Amino acid sequence: MDSINRLILLRDLELLKARPVGMVWIDKAKDIALMSQRLKIDIEDLKSMYANLDDSIKNTRKGKAIYGYLYPESHIEVGDKFPDTLFNDINGNVHKFSEFEGKWCLVDFWNSGCAPCIRALPELRELKEEYPDALELISLSIDSEKIWQKASEELHLTGNNWNEGKENYGIFRRLHPLHFIF
Repeated sequence: MDSINRLILLRDLELLKARPVGMVWIDKAKDIALMSQRLKIDIEDLKSMYANLDDSIKNTRKGKAIYGYLYPESHIEVGDKFPDTLFNDINGNVHKFSEFEGKWCLVDFWNSGCAPCIRALPELRELKEEYPDALELISLSIDSEKIWQKASEELHLTGNNWNEGKENYGIFRRLHPLHFIF
């Protein structure tokens, strides 16, 4: 199946070269950038096309996602210190992992469309209640900010419920370089 997907994306990449930039172009560019690592697609042409985009497109949510997929930060390996990335809580306060230096932390990546993620929430709450002083639970949403805020309200999420604002192309991608949103 990957070989077929690879051929489709390579054809789409060729089509992008000849098409004007519009919503379909942006969506295709995002798909190619997202899948390029897994399907081993040379994205130098796409990087060049991205560089020529107007800043008004680059600064959109999809434009930023394309950039994140084209220029990912280095992957985090076992034994590496967890990066001190900036996150926002539901009230707009900024947080960093260094707040919990020296403590045991369970980092739970989730999104509102992930049924297993949602089903795990009660168990995670129980775990935190069982070890209130020994464990910090950090829930990191990879939803867009608007969807995360709505889901957090509906699911009554409290505690360290954070969002990086980079969806699945930020810290999540650095930890899961070949993991893609379902």
